Amino acid sequence: MPKPHKENEQLATIAGWFRETYPELSELLVFCPRASDTLHKKGQPYGAAEYVLLYPNNGYSALCVQVLNGSERNSDCHKRWRAVVEHAGNKCATIRNLSAFEEVVEEYLENSPYES
Repeated sequence: MPKPHKENEQLATIAGWFRETYPELSELLVFCPRASDTLHKKGQPYGAAEYVLLYPNNGYSALCVQVLNGSERNSDCHKRWRAVVEHAGNKCATIRNLSAFEEVVEEYLENSPYES
C-alpha cells in the first residue's frame, strides 16, 4: 500500500476518534496539511503540526500535534516551528499512532469540562 494512502487513513482515524470522543470540541480540531510551496505562499508555515486543537487548557492556548509515520523524524522546519509555537504559550506533541494521540489529548484536557 502506498505511503500517502496509509497516512491518510491514519489521519482520518485520528480525526474520527476525536470527533466521536469529544463532539463538543470537534469544530475546534483543525487539520493543517503539510505545506507545499503553494500552501506556503498562502500562509501555511513549513513544519506546522497536522492537528491544532484550538481550546485553551492548563495554562496553554492550544494543543498542536505532529503526526509521524514509520521511521519519519521531525524536520528542522518542524523543530523551528515548534519552538516558536511553544514560546507563544501552546503545547506541542509528536505522535506516531492513535493510542499516542488519545493519550496526548486526554492529558491535555485534564481538569477541563471535557476530561474523560
